[in-house]
Amino acid sequence: MLPENLQQVVWSLRKIFADSSKLNIQREQSLAGRVFHWTYKAVLNASAIYLYGMEFTQMRTAEEQRHQVELQLNASHRMDALGQLAGNVAHDFNNILSAISGYAQLLQVDLADKKV
Repeated sequence: MLPENLQQVVWSLRKIFADSSKLNIQREQSLAGRVFHWTYKAVLNASAIYLYGMEFTQMRTAEEQRHQVELQLNASHRMDALGQLAGNVAHDFNNILSAISGYAQLLQVDLADKKV
């Protein structure tokens, strides 16, 4: 335990003994780039306090990486959907232009027949 955290630990212990309904306090703490989960557990009959700490640095890092990959996947799905929408709009626009072009060609043929 680092000295700068000693006051927090003392405060937590006082909180445990002051209120018997709070016999179990859990907190998460980051120390020097590492993540710890602490559980303070008071046992009234034995007048003892058990402190259990567990390091979750690798698990937290894996969760953050998974979250980043999920964000990238969601962005990829949005871009894919946008690409499909743009392709459909272009296809519909091309259909309209084909109809206009076809009628224009028919009009040219009709005008050429009338001039002769």
